[in-house]
Amino acid sequence: MGEPSDVGNLAVWLASEESAFVTGQVYVIDGGRTKKLPLPIS
Repeated sequence: MGEPSDVGNLAVWLASEESAFVTGQVYVIDGGRTKKLPLPIS
């Protein structure tokens, strides 16, 4: 499971120059919750 610091680390990285070429992405930071959800058939 994720830790609160994982959210902070992503936020810091997104605000840094290292993420300058990242556009139009969705980052799911839910502590692994979506891994336990069933995937849709289609």
